[in-house]
Amino acid sequence: MSLHPAEIAQEIRKYHFFSSFDESLLLQVSTMVREVDFKAGQILLKAEQMNDKLYFLREGIVEILVDDEKVNELLKEGEVIGEMSVLSGKPVSAQIRAQTPVRCFYISAEDFAHVNPSQKDRFQFLLYKIYSGVLTDRLMKTNEKAKLYEITARELRIKKKELEIVSSAQMNFLRIEAATENQERVLLLEPTKKQQNILKTAVGGAGVPLDIASNLDEAKGLYQEHVPAIIFCDDTMSEFLAWVNAQGYKGHFVMMESLTINFQRLMDLNFIRNVITRDPEDRTGTVKSILTSLSKILHKNYFGVEKYLSWGTDVKTVKVAKSKDRGQLKEGMLTHFKSLGIRGAILDRVQVAAEEMLMNAIYDAPVDIEGKSLFNHLPRTTEVELNPNQQSELSFGCDGNLLAVSILDPFGALRQDILIRYLDSCYNGAAGTLNANKGGAGRGLHQILESCDWTIFNVEAGSRTEVIALFDIDQKRDGPPQFHYFFLK
Repeated sequence: MSLHPAEIAQEIRKYHFFSSFDESLLLQVSTMVREVDFKAGQILLKAEQMNDKLYFLREGIVEILVDDEKVNELLKEGEVIGEMSVLSGKPVSAQIRAQTPVRCFYISAEDFAHVNPSQKDRFQFLLYKIYSGVLTDRLMKTNEKAKLYEITARELRIKKKELEIVSSAQMNFLRIEAATENQERVLLLEPTKKQQNILKTAVGGAGVPLDIASNLDEAKGLYQEHVPAIIFCDDTMSEFLAWVNAQGYKGHFVMMESLTINFQRLMDLNFIRNVITRDPEDRTGTVKSILTSLSKILHKNYFGVEKYLSWGTDVKTVKVAKSKDRGQLKEGMLTHFKSLGIRGAILDRVQVAAEEMLMNAIYDAPVDIEGKSLFNHLPRTTEVELNPNQQSELSFGCDGNLLAVSILDPFGALRQDILIRYLDSCYNGAAGTLNANKGGAGRGLHQILESCDWTIFNVEAGSRTEVIALFDIDQKRDGPPQFHYFFLK
């Protein structure tokens, strides 16, 4: 049975669309309103059809489909349907379908012409004002959905990148592990459960036997039960490393420092030859650092920038023969990275780090048979040409997540204590106070660290030194750079 216009007026008065209508205008509109019901699955409006009806939802759920994909649903009483096509006079842009049994009111656009002439101007004004309100509300909802979509898409990109990096690190490890029968045990000292879970992911994914201790007593008990090949120790538990060292431990220590490095502690614990920093909030970086460090130590294979990139990444390598070739070498490297679409802001940082690395390789690294520097005393404007047995190698590559640049020299003259003291002086406001008459007195090393996201030093005394600079091509670094070093016995 159809409703009386007075009953219709009483119902639509609650709808936001009609909230501005006075009583007389509302009663006029009510005489134009019709009732219609739709079964579940029935189409209210087809895409591309012309429409002259304005629907108001009374009960049920209506779904909006584009190319047969559901993009939205309407379920609030008083929701307006079909307003865009009525207002624009253009075909319906999306299909409107009843998801459940639906009851609606509707008004035909031609009925608008029958409004009392004395109220017509006011009616038209209200009608377009309401249309504007509906469209603004829809736009706000669309913008909010777009914002949520962007946030979700960004989070998915981050998670995808994390998965790629972690999986790549694990595959790199397992690829090397498959060629060996190494089942060395690892002892991990980490007081926080969150970090323990992250490190379990890293080491557990590599299939290496792992013991985890949360405090010194647990660590001592596990050590005495199974002497590990490698000990990873949080910097807050360095007391354990001193205790183990006093036991005559012959394995490998890895100190896990915070991003704010305690250089004095590293000087005091100079028997620790391997140090990595980590950001507690960077799960991906932590997993990659641990796995790569573990692989390097277990397989006694410390050198090579490819360890920090996905397996199969194209790494270019060129010789560093003359000081005057620096510009050409950098330009060739930057041209390669530009061809991969690397942003200019990152390339600026790459260029700064590469210049310092080349300067160190040419002027600071070369030493004679007695370990005396050959060119460190020279002004950096003095041209130097290296003999074939003095030449370094510049390597660079990008795997889509990380960009890497490295310098490998054939001297191995960088000492652990010198590296720590130089960086300590630079980070504690005393840059240039050590060996001020020689080269940059550590400023170059400091500049490399500050230019990139990770810096790794691999040193085999008297044989070779490798400096690796890594750049995250998607995320801007907020805090201090990460810093690792490995000094071979």
